[in-house]
Amino acid sequence: MLDWEFSFSGCPYADFAHSPWERGTNENANGLIREYFPKGTEITGDMNYLWMVADSLNDRPRAILGFRKPSEVLAELMLQEAEIPPA
Repeated sequence: MLDWEFSFSGCPYADFAHSPWERGTNENANGLIREYFPKGTEITGDMNYLWMVADSLNDRPRAILGFRKPSEVLAELMLQEAEIPPA
């Protein structure tokens, strides 16, 4: 028999019994994923579709970023870096 913590230690969508602070993030992520894969549907092996889902989930606007997308913030930071000459 596998130990629960060992078998799920690498899974980003599992929360652990004595970690209630993880539950909200877990449920939110599961809800977002369910938009693309409703219960009962088989997850496709089409890597292009899976990458599209991952990209759309990872590039959602974030409250912490002032409701900007991570890609927008990264591009802004890259432009700032390019404008500042090295010392």
